Amino acid sequence: MIYTSTMRRLRLALIILIVFPFLIFISTFPICAQDVSAPPRFALVLGNGNYSGTSKLANPANDASDIGNALTQLGFSVEVLSDAGLEDMEKAVLGFRDRLAGSADSVGLFFYAGHGVQSGGENYLIPVDVQIPSESLLRTRAVSLHFVLESLREANNKLNMVILDACRDNPFAWARSGNRGLSIVGAQPPGSIVVYSTSAGSTAQDGTGRNGTFTEVLLDHLTQPGLEISEIFRRTGAGVQEKTSGAQIPAIYSQFFGSFYPGGIQAVVTSVTGKDPEELPDTFFLPAFFEDAPGYAKKAVAAAEELSYYGQWLSAWYSLTDADPLEEDPFILAQKINIALNGYIEHDNYRGFAFADLAEGEDAEAVRYSDYSGSEFFHFDPHAQFVAMESSSVAVPPILSLAMGDYYHTLWFNYADFSEDWVTSQEEAFDLAMRCYQAAEEAYILVNTKSMLRYAQLLTHSGQYKKTIALLLEIIDWEPENIQARTALAEAYALDMNLDEAFYHYGILASSDPRSEDAYDAYSKAAELALLNGRSQEFENYLRSLEYYFPDDWLSVLLRHKKAVSINDWATARVLADAGLNKFPDDVFLLDSLLGSWLVTAEGYFKGFDFLDDKILKTRENSKRLVTLLFYRAAYRFYGIRTNFLETTLVQLQLIEDDLAKTEVLNAGLGDGDADLAANIKLMRQELEAFAPR
Repeated sequence: MIYTSTMRRLRLALIILIVFPFLIFISTFPICAQDVSAPPRFALVLGNGNYSGTSKLANPANDASDIGNALTQLGFSVEVLSDAGLEDMEKAVLGFRDRLAGSADSVGLFFYAGHGVQSGGENYLIPVDVQIPSESLLRTRAVSLHFVLESLREANNKLNMVILDACRDNPFAWARSGNRGLSIVGAQPPGSIVVYSTSAGSTAQDGTGRNGTFTEVLLDHLTQPGLEISEIFRRTGAGVQEKTSGAQIPAIYSQFFGSFYPGGIQAVVTSVTGKDPEELPDTFFLPAFFEDAPGYAKKAVAAAEELSYYGQWLSAWYSLTDADPLEEDPFILAQKINIALNGYIEHDNYRGFAFADLAEGEDAEAVRYSDYSGSEFFHFDPHAQFVAMESSSVAVPPILSLAMGDYYHTLWFNYADFSEDWVTSQEEAFDLAMRCYQAAEEAYILVNTKSMLRYAQLLTHSGQYKKTIALLLEIIDWEPENIQARTALAEAYALDMNLDEAFYHYGILASSDPRSEDAYDAYSKAAELALLNGRSQEFENYLRSLEYYFPDDWLSVLLRHKKAVSINDWATARVLADAGLNKFPDDVFLLDSLLGSWLVTAEGYFKGFDFLDDKILKTRENSKRLVTLLFYRAAYRFYGIRTNFLETTLVQLQLIEDDLAKTEVLNAGLGDGDADLAANIKLMRQELEAFAPR
């Protein structure tokens, strides 16, 4: 039975309730008061609506005026320009840069409302005084976003925010139907946040009142005290999506990893209720979707939420167990699962958990599985409690379905590690996770990114690629920089055989920092995809990127070897294998991968065997390498027997034993002999006994 009373129905309108409201108790200054030692704040606010060469816009001048007033209230030194021409816009940007450059700690905010268009992947802000009869004139008659971002890069200051309410339809006659809104932000300066009023490639609404839709919602949150800037933008995005019924979803591109509180870090509740922190209601910290819990459960859950935020996981657990000693309340069970999955120090097959109250600055993940002083262990089996509740008259609230979805996904995903002792099969864990997530989805509470990514894994596993893609696109619309979501999206497109979209998203993953680990993963996965699907041009492009940005890595050698083997080009495969091991002579993983690459056909198997024989002949003087090669030849010959590439004869078995014996002697003679290798030799001999002729 699914509990449905007073359910909320709008996805991102609810996401703001999930974020912890814990930015309090630090300062009680009024919102407009600024610390004299605080970093300087500068803002450039532009609102262009009275165009002479294209369609006019009603709200940008009002948007600029109202944003300027709000920023002044927040202590910014503000320059507001309404209906600015090209020269004035360019001068204002350069002046803005110079003011920010005056202090390394300065904070800048650039706001633009008006027409904005894209061309060739670049975004342009349109002055009011120019005629642009041709797309080719954009470079000289409009202000590029690249110019703005590079100016901010030159300022080299702490934080810059760029807010663009400029994604309306391209107003020019030459506009192509595909050029809607702005394009995705490319490289942006460190310490910057770029906010679009709607997703890249989409259009924003001009609004029917005094302000544009995005600006109207932004003004509701910008001056709220105690809110960090990322939370302000999250709340704004949620509000815009709710206001437009999902037609407009803002996008945030962030390269800022610090914290900034425009309204100061002060007691949020003091500003809202006028009460001191000591007078806070017991349920002030209640997370989202617990509103229908009974009063005692609300108090316990709120207390546990606050304690867990500060790393007091053990105290949080006690606050829940004390409130529900008979383990009968579904809301407290939901919060217990959240605490268990996020705050454990160690666990026993996810049916028992140890918690501790951490010191300031400590993180549960960092001390996990350590002998942490003060931790206590509790037996906790959510599956048994959930089954008991479902079989009784207890109504299952959606928040419990969501928590159980997370729990069952954890069982399913980690099943191989603990399968011998788990209460359910992996297939049953999968089915239960799907059922619980679907219940949460139907109740419109499947809104947090972590749970959505878990659900996407389940959908992918079940072959529901199109639904997976739709779910991941929701995350990407809200969090364009989410690498995990975009990687999963690329893989889902690949499984759905939409290769162009897969390559597109792999390209985005690699573009921000082509030498990063994320870029390496994107190049390698895209190259594998291209190889599997005969996309030769893409294969070469990605391999060249790997070779250029990662010259000391052997993956490109292996992938080229795989391609040669796939077309039976044995000569090229041999040349590549020789070159690879000559460059990386001690890399066992490369040797293992090259030999595995040959095992596609019987002919490939024997080509690999010839390669091993030749390597052994040329490695007589290096005992350490010879040990590895001899063992691999024994293993390779054994593989041939098991797959019937070779006949099971006494001669073949003796050759395997000869190589194992030589390996054993050489390994023992090395000062740092490999214990794992000795164990593997013993294991192979045991398996060989089953193949000995009777």
